Amino acid sequence: MAVNTSWQIEDGLVCENAIIGSDIGRMVVEAPEVTRAARPGQFAMVRSWETEPLLPRAMAPLTYDVSSGRMEIFYKIKGPGTQAMARTRAGATAHVTGPLGQPILEGFDGRNVALIGRGVGITPLLPLANTSSPPEEPFVRTSRHVPGPTCSASTNSRPLVRSTRGSITKEVAVTW
Repeated sequence: MAVNTSWQIEDGLVCENAIIGSDIGRMVVEAPEVTRAARPGQFAMVRSWETEPLLPRAMAPLTYDVSSGRMEIFYKIKGPGTQAMARTRAGATAHVTGPLGQPILEGFDGRNVALIGRGVGITPLLPLANTSSPPEEPFVRTSRHVPGPTCSASTNSRPLVRSTRGSITKEVAVTW
């Protein structure tokens, strides 16, 4: 696969934005040029507000759909930038620069590979997992449950995610 070394600056459309946990947000942005060029392991700079802070925030899309031009971003609401992002309403403009960073081009099919992340740190891992064939018995352990499209009811035929919060452990299956 050829590496796309060019990046785009695009005014995207915020299609959805919601707070899905006490400090976690989920934004869907339509930015077809950036989405089309994105590869696993890359990120985009996103700014969906017009006032302070001045600089955009680096976000790794959890999912991106080339056919619709949409990328799904999970973000931790921590500082002024992500607080401003959390206040963004659907229909707003999101200034998107990307894709940036070195894509992961190595194929992992047929090999056991550990993809390790925590909280919103799992976001760059799902696109990589989706480009590889899942192993027969995958297992992922996370220290924090992030609700969203990566989790579904537990089944024997899907990869297992074990989420631990304190002494409570919850098992869910990853949707491929």
